[in-house]
Amino acid sequence: MIRALVAWLVTLGTAVAAHASGDVAVYVPPACEAPLEIESDDALLRCFAPVFVATGAEESHNRIGAVVLERGGFGGLSVRVDPARPVLYTEVRLDIVGGELVRQLVYRLHFEGIPFEFSRTFYEAHRNAGLLVIVTVDASTATPRFVTVVHTCGCYAAVLPTQHVSRAALPPDRPQDVVRIYGQTLPAILAVLSPGTRPTIWLEAGSHRATDIRFASEWPNAPVVPIEFRPIAELRDMPVVGGSDGERGSIFHDTWPARGHVRGAWNPIEGLTAWGIVALDPMVGMDKDFGDPAHTGTAFYTMLTPWRQSASRLDRFDRLLRELGYRTDTLW
Repeated sequence: MIRALVAWLVTLGTAVAAHASGDVAVYVPPACEAPLEIESDDALLRCFAPVFVATGAEESHNRIGAVVLERGGFGGLSVRVDPARPVLYTEVRLDIVGGELVRQLVYRLHFEGIPFEFSRTFYEAHRNAGLLVIVTVDASTATPRFVTVVHTCGCYAAVLPTQHVSRAALPPDRPQDVVRIYGQTLPAILAVLSPGTRPTIWLEAGSHRATDIRFASEWPNAPVVPIEFRPIAELRDMPVVGGSDGERGSIFHDTWPARGHVRGAWNPIEGLTAWGIVALDPMVGMDKDFGDPAHTGTAFYTMLTPWRQSASRLDRFDRLLRELGYRTDTLW
């Protein structure tokens, strides 16, 4: 009986893996115009925009989409994601890291959601799930220093240095080849082999977790899907479909207790169970705005335990790096 159970589990795992692989789509952003104008935010956003290799693209929930704000059936505002129109929402933020000015090139994308499936990540299921990718570059030279990939709930943050980060600045216990981050094996240090390469991110079907991150100029032989740029600011002020003439609104809740969180993205499986208890946050796992909480209404922390939440805020990158063990005074 035990052998039969093991065989059934193996068969089930194989079936799940086969379903998870499925079709592949390669989402390619607008072309980079050479030579790179390092003083131009638009040029930087184009030239460092990531390519996404999405598996399971035959399922709409694995396809990158446009965020739509509309009037719901009961008159309130609601959010959905249209997978037929892929959009990358972008902005450039200035920050000081290790005493030097950097540009944070921010890319935000959303999916219809993470489906409820029989898997080890069943608890992540919710609507309107998203990802942030941040490429940290020198303000003066546009040299890429870090690539950060994190879900827009602040979960599963992968902060990866490039070869341009001083070895003396790395955490002393950091491997030189690969690192394990929340169950995924990723390069410990990203090689930037030539100026023409882009950050390329392979996405797992269903969970949308990053299974590989590297700079590349060639991608899998799969259908290429152009992805449109739109400003992140648009998410905070967009037309309301089905609303009154000229009505505009934000995809984020604007009142307590959900202020700064994406409408319709609450995940009670996480918020009302052990994760919410550990974090002292019933909205843990719920996608949110990114920025200074004084303006967004919510802190974009990336570590669950309450005593590390403030130090792990992604909008204060120097402090986050130090919390991760980096010596930011030796970065440059």
